[in-house]
Amino acid sequence: MASWPLRKGNLKLSYRARFCDLVYKNNLKDATLKDTIMIKNIFISTSVSREKNMIISAVKRARGMLVMALCAFVIVSCSRSDEAAQAAIELDIQAIESALAALEDNDEGYEYSVWLGGSDNQAWYSHNAKAIMPAASAIKTAILIEFFSDKIETLDVPFAELAAILDNPDSQAIAHFTPEKQEAARAELKGLTARQLAEAMIHKQHVQSNAAYNAAANVIMEYFGGPQALTERIHRRYPQAQELTLARYMLADRQKNDDNLLNAFSLAMVLGELANTTQPDMLRSEIRTVLWLEKDDIRGDHYYKGGSLSSMPQVRIEAGWWEKNCRASVYVVIAHNPITASSKPDYDEVRTNLKHLSDIVQNSGIHMRDTLHARHSATHSSPHSATYCGIDKNVNK
Repeated sequence: MASWPLRKGNLKLSYRARFCDLVYKNNLKDATLKDTIMIKNIFISTSVSREKNMIISAVKRARGMLVMALCAFVIVSCSRSDEAAQAAIELDIQAIESALAALEDNDEGYEYSVWLGGSDNQAWYSHNAKAIMPAASAIKTAILIEFFSDKIETLDVPFAELAAILDNPDSQAIAHFTPEKQEAARAELKGLTARQLAEAMIHKQHVQSNAAYNAAANVIMEYFGGPQALTERIHRRYPQAQELTLARYMLADRQKNDDNLLNAFSLAMVLGELANTTQPDMLRSEIRTVLWLEKDDIRGDHYYKGGSLSSMPQVRIEAGWWEKNCRASVYVVIAHNPITASSKPDYDEVRTNLKHLSDIVQNSGIHMRDTLHARHSATHSSPHSATYCGIDKNVNK
């Protein structure tokens, strides 16, 4: 597997990632004054109808990676017309497709899935999004939703069933753990509230070991009667996400048990509902607070839950959404190496390459979100303003 960038002929796949490094991360030190002035002058003096052609010629004449980024930025800055917005969005899509093509050409045996869209569950871009793949810990978002829906009134009191499940020798939650991992799970999870248990399961708060991190999810599955019973609850809530299924407890032998499964589309449907902020909802607010990861002044608030499985069949998932001004870009990016793969690649390299793809998808999604918002604002005197976002507990973090 080639290192990143994968090959010289596909350096264009990094244009969007470079754009985000330079613009969204507010790091313009690598841009020369000559580059910036040239692109600015080209687009200020060029009609909207010629912008796409000017992008091509500009890239040929100047520093490609930076220039395409600046071109896309200037398109939106200089014009809010539908044609200009569409040209900018097409650049984002081309960046994603180039990255996917490079990875699929070079990663032997690996399959990739991408879903990118808004909180209305409408896709802006998708690739292989219906392919069913191992879920890893990304499925914990669905577990979190069911758990909080049941415990919404008692989130901050000790979870009464916790000790009974962990100390029960017949419980399936940690029966497959080694004695050392069982001891770690019991010690680290002891006395947690329902909220804290969820925080341990999602972002490994309040715990140190991987055993406790996964035992937190297993305790919740056991509380609901096991993987199958919890799957039925999830499907009742999300009939459009039938491909999202729980079949085994976390860390259970994958060769002796059916795997937990999802596809990019089903996970995106769940995330999209959480990202939809058009109506106040206490349950949704509490869930969002747990999923919140970081805040960026330019890109907005980042809500995230991914997953990894380094055993065969390998999978790596990055999923969540970026939200600003009550508008979200929802993303799911998956790399999967099925059992039939001819060789077992280095997982660290797989994870690194997927991270680069995910960065391009996320940052393209942010740019699409902002482009669509600018176009909407230009054509509506009273742009829609959601009333819900801003009440999440993370706003002061």
